[in-house]
Amino acid sequence: MLAIQTQTTTPTSDVRELSMSEQRILAALIEKGFDADLTQEEQEQFDALNSRHEAAMRAAEERKRQQQEEGRRAEAEYRRQLQQMEELRNAQKDSMQYFVSQLQARYNQRAEQFQLGGTAEQVAAYLAAAYKHEVERMGRTYVADDNTQRILADAARWLLQHSKPGLMLRGNVGVGKTTLLYAMRSTIGIRSGGKQNLIIWDARRIAPLAKGAEGQAKLDELCRLPLLGIDDLGTEALSVKDYGNDTMPLIELLTERYAQRRPTIITTNLTILLNDGARVDEIAERYGERIADRLRELCNTLSYSGSQKSYRQ
Repeated sequence: MLAIQTQTTTPTSDVRELSMSEQRILAALIEKGFDADLTQEEQEQFDALNSRHEAAMRAAEERKRQQQEEGRRAEAEYRRQLQQMEELRNAQKDSMQYFVSQLQARYNQRAEQFQLGGTAEQVAAYLAAAYKHEVERMGRTYVADDNTQRILADAARWLLQHSKPGLMLRGNVGVGKTTLLYAMRSTIGIRSGGKQNLIIWDARRIAPLAKGAEGQAKLDELCRLPLLGIDDLGTEALSVKDYGNDTMPLIELLTERYAQRRPTIITTNLTILLNDGARVDEIAERYGERIADRLRELCNTLSYSGSQKSYRQ
């Protein structure tokens, strides 16, 4: 009878699958073995073929297992990458939310640093009263025309919730820019209960500060002021000699305050290219495009109408 030997280990000599002819021989030997005893030669041939067949089957099972394992690893890797992508998206979302919250906090800090309190209407009313007082203090008649009301409302909004740390008041000579600057100083002082103080410097007084150690110390002080007003930008000497060297103190001051994002209110007759129809950038022509670009970034701009009449007429 057929003596079937079952191997528990895969032979290392030959794990090739049986050919068609070998499979037919094995099948014939199996069929004969159930009916009669095999000869020794047939038994040896059967053992060899059967051993190879079982080894090939085990090798095929091992390949299948390995493929399944590779499939599971690939799926696990895919899910891991999906999880990483989701975590990255959440981190980016959290980062963006953090950025927005920090940005909002910065805006809120800018709005709160004046500590004015009240609504925009209340601040606008204080600002209008202070503006009227400044006009009448100079012996002139206050005219509450549409352009003045617009400028006052925009200035009040900037005091309460300004998107940029600086404000530029620009327009023709005598329209009330300096008057508004001093009215804003009064409003900030009164509404903050004296906690905030707008220091105003005429641009023509800033240029000489470049001379000597004492002047430089004063210029450094202006750079550090929490709130500074610069009146009549463009009327100052562009450069000054200090021990034979040309210095540009106003540009130095503007550059430092830009870098520190310190609130700065500027009045000027010069034009700057914005979306208000100005065709010539006089600030860029005088100070260079770098300073003009920084002023655009640093300051909100309130432009008086070209038809605004001078208070000095």
